[in-house]
Amino acid sequence: MDVSELFRQHEATISARARQAGIVQHAGDRGGNREEILRTFLGEHLPKKYGVTKGEALTKSGAQSHAADVLIYDSINCPVLYVGDTHVPPIEGVYA
Repeated sequence: MDVSELFRQHEATISARARQAGIVQHAGDRGGNREEILRTFLGEHLPKKYGVTKGEALTKSGAQSHAADVLIYDSINCPVLYVGDTHVPPIEGVYA
């Protein structure tokens, strides 16, 4: 199997799961379910040094970013200052 075919299969799987999430009527919940599909995919395929969550980044001065549906951070060297439904890591450890 070539890499292009592998990516097409991943794309088809993610698209099918996103369409299935369309059964949920509430737009916020439907979007949240679709965001979770992407976070799960990234968490399974990125190297383990990257954490994938939703959250808000915190600066040294205490300013917080807006909520990010997908947040990629350094899971080895970055402390998470709050762990709940929404994680809050310091901005220095956030990649995307």
